[in-house]
Amino acid sequence: MLKVHFFLRGAEKCQNPAINLSIYCQLEIEGLKRDTPFSTEHRVPLLAWWNYNNIPAPNGEWVTPSYYTAANINRCLKKLERTYLDIMEVLHLMNTPENITYRMLREHYDPSSQKVRDARKVQAPEKFVDILDELINQKKRKKMAKNTIKNYISRKNNILEFLRFTKTMDIKIDKIRYSLIENFEDWMREQYNEDGSEKFCKNYTNKHVTLIRQTLDYAVNKDYLSHMPIGKLNLEYDQPKEPHYLLPEQRQKIIDCKIKSVEVARDIAVFLIFTGFSYIDYQELTSKHIFKEGFKKQRHKTGIWSLPPLLPETEKIIAKYGSIEKLPRPDNKDINEQLKLLGAFTGLHAETLGYDLSTQDFRDTFCSMMENEAMQDTRTIMAMMGHSTMKQMSTYSRMMPSRILHDLKKQKNMFFEMKKAS
Repeated sequence: MLKVHFFLRGAEKCQNPAINLSIYCQLEIEGLKRDTPFSTEHRVPLLAWWNYNNIPAPNGEWVTPSYYTAANINRCLKKLERTYLDIMEVLHLMNTPENITYRMLREHYDPSSQKVRDARKVQAPEKFVDILDELINQKKRKKMAKNTIKNYISRKNNILEFLRFTKTMDIKIDKIRYSLIENFEDWMREQYNEDGSEKFCKNYTNKHVTLIRQTLDYAVNKDYLSHMPIGKLNLEYDQPKEPHYLLPEQRQKIIDCKIKSVEVARDIAVFLIFTGFSYIDYQELTSKHIFKEGFKKQRHKTGIWSLPPLLPETEKIIAKYGSIEKLPRPDNKDINEQLKLLGAFTGLHAETLGYDLSTQDFRDTFCSMMENEAMQDTRTIMAMMGHSTMKQMSTYSRMMPSRILHDLKKQKNMFFEMKKAS
């Protein structure tokens, strides 16, 4: 038995029901997983789809009559459905039901598709690693941010290391099964740093697994695979850590530290606390990024402009070294070691804070400081930090009761003013 499903691609995430979405078709043979969906080349707004708001569609209609081309689209979809059902009946006469495949249905619907697919296979890569390379090269051509491409390459290298370890570098794309992904996850969990800590966290492992899934999706779209060989990945993610907010008295301990051996670490810490820059953006700062009112720099990670103010504490650090170009810029390993030492001298370490000082903590502190102490509105803080969404900002800012009370008091004052005016 064959079922022919029609649906709007992206309907679940669509925020505007008036936007046109593509109508996709998906075949389902009884006893088999559904086939890969394909476009019908028709588009309608979500509002014109019968299943919008869970309204059952009349027989033979998918687009509501109010849409101006509803009759034509419904006729085309009905014809497509009828054609596949007729092909299924013919195949039943020629084959036993268990031998009927989605490929057979597609080839009978369009006999030329097999010729095209066979022509592609002459030059199509078969190895998983070759298709993974092709996928990443495609992402490079889309001019993604350099840091994003760098992350993809890093994940690819880890996957290749696993394949070398398991002696499966030559595995073909059609031989990838879920068991390989399970083995890969186990291998990732068994990797450790020199200090004995886990090398890969759960969320980072999931990003690698997602890249494997993306490679398989890419292979299906390019007709290197006739179907997706694995099912849905139910990945579980750890919740992001709570932002680390150094309170005024804790920040003052850093500012007041006079120990010469950690002077550079202290100056960098103060600079980052009062600008909110990530350490990579701090390392890239030049005089061209500073203006009378503050800084203007595109973030290394996303390319979004960040606009932190030029505060007195920051000006003092720049004046001390003579210019932005002369600011100390140790590499990541050295600054982390110096910050641990600074934390030991100031009493700000894992035993007192629950964590050791890092450059990330100073970015969290700047964001939280602007929200809870300077009482800046969300849009202003997002511009300072170089964020484009509220979700990004929420991972850096830790809202305190003082901010909530401030907002309640402001709303209360507005309420009384409106009451007096009326």
